[in-house]
Amino acid sequence: MCGPPGTGKTLSAHVLSNELGYDTLYVRLDSLISSYLGQTGNNLRKIFDFAKGKKAILFLDEFDAIAKMRDDMNELGEIKRIVNSLVQNIDMFSSDGLFLAATNHPQLLDMAIWRRFDEVVWFDLPSTKERTKIFQIHTRNIPLNNVDFDDIADQTKDFSGSDIEQVVRLAARKAVTENNQSISGEDFLSCIETIKYKKVRQEIATRERNGFTRRKLKAEELKRKAVELRKEGLSLEEIGERVGKSSATVCRYVQESR
Repeated sequence: MCGPPGTGKTLSAHVLSNELGYDTLYVRLDSLISSYLGQTGNNLRKIFDFAKGKKAILFLDEFDAIAKMRDDMNELGEIKRIVNSLVQNIDMFSSDGLFLAATNHPQLLDMAIWRRFDEVVWFDLPSTKERTKIFQIHTRNIPLNNVDFDDIADQTKDFSGSDIEQVVRLAARKAVTENNQSISGEDFLSCIETIKYKKVRQEIATRERNGFTRRKLKAEELKRKAVELRKEGLSLEEIGERVGKSSATVCRYVQESR
């Protein structure tokens, strides 16, 4: 499932689970990434082992955190090893269950990953008419005062269904705190501006989180390289010069790998 955040990928997975009568095993792949040597691959294997033989939906969110293209020269060797492990685990996935994945960045996925899926479903941001309908759905049990949802929908370009739900919740909370009996169009417009600001902050946080993920993977790759050089008989000082770390840090890497 591919598409921007908040367009219904996770919700669709839960709806499908209910229709089939399956449990949902929900995992954010970015939460599996560890800076410890080889731990990311171990975490991945544990997830698939846990799902083995179960009539359940294994739903891997933030799929691009691990399933990146292995032929990208800017990527780290550790990512390539993890992708290989992911491909192997998908190939061995039990036919008793259903395997789903979701990504906001399909362009980052490795081609070998694409070939493992029988279906690809695209989730787009809602159109103006669809945004109007989403507002109407979320406010059907809420008293309104002078609200033109066509006009409000025009003010929410690039909003997802989840964003619209947040606007409605925020407007309802605002009405309660101000002791109003209904929500006005001005209330919605005010809350739309709040959500726009929040979306900018979320984008900044996402970029920072992606940078942190890359740093963790880089640390894991440096540890692996340091351990390999130590096995070749190099001194801590020589290894430190090669990986750009102090001999004390190299010593810690070696100890953690034991």
